[in-house]
Amino acid sequence: MYLFFISCILNTLLFQIVSRGKIVYEKYKPMTNMITKGISAKILRQVSPGGRLLAFYIDAQSDTIVADAALFAVEPTCTSEQVIR
Repeated sequence: MYLFFISCILNTLLFQIVSRGKIVYEKYKPMTNMITKGISAKILRQVSPGGRLLAFYIDAQSDTIVADAALFAVEPTCTSEQVIR
């Protein structure tokens, strides 16, 4: 049996970025009609070559958890300096 504990505040969205089975970023944001959020290079390096964005909130009228997810890819970059001789 699995138990899931989700701590959400009403009128708040919980965003998580997950990669390789680990949560690498988590943020609560107040609900609005549109939310934009950039992803820092540090986080992108942690999720390369790809990750999943998860979003959760509690519908106050029905007391149900609403969730969605989206996969995204990260363009590969060189992570260390290379010297050509």
